[in-house]
Amino acid sequence: MEKTGFLLINLGSPDSYSTKDVRRYLGEFLMDPYVINLPWLARKMIVSGFILPFRPKSTSEAYKKIWMDTGSPLLFFSQNLGRKLEEQFGIKVEVAMRYGRPSISEALSSFERRNVQNIKVLPLYPQFCDATVTTTINKVIEENQEKANLSVIPPFYSNEAFVKSSAKVIAEN
Repeated sequence: MEKTGFLLINLGSPDSYSTKDVRRYLGEFLMDPYVINLPWLARKMIVSGFILPFRPKSTSEAYKKIWMDTGSPLLFFSQNLGRKLEEQFGIKVEVAMRYGRPSISEALSSFERRNVQNIKVLPLYPQFCDATVTTTINKVIEENQEKANLSVIPPFYSNEAFVKSSAKVIAEN
């Protein structure tokens, strides 16, 4: 019987709130053509010449305010979700970030070591947007190199359970 795994993917986070790590993260994120839709040279000039010399310091300060003892909140809660899914349903789960670590490549390698041949990809973004879903799916396909069978779980913005739970959270606040 072929093993199936679930690959949960979130946008990403720097390794720490240090300016150096934030700069590296922003560089990877902003050089994605789905994030800044310009030719490579124009994107490189804008990112390297106008954004990366200045933005990482202020962004680092913002990350510092939300950083947890366990690290990035986005990574912590994504991994926590993955662990709970594994425990509750007995399924194989890997968590990856589109930008930063753990990378999509690392997650796919882990599945390969565990002999998982079918991977259900779940981008953890409720909306559809090229700068989130499309770039994530394209990166998974690129990194997979046809080693495993992939299927993508579609965006869930209109899922009734998601809408109701979001409305409940909004109403409570």
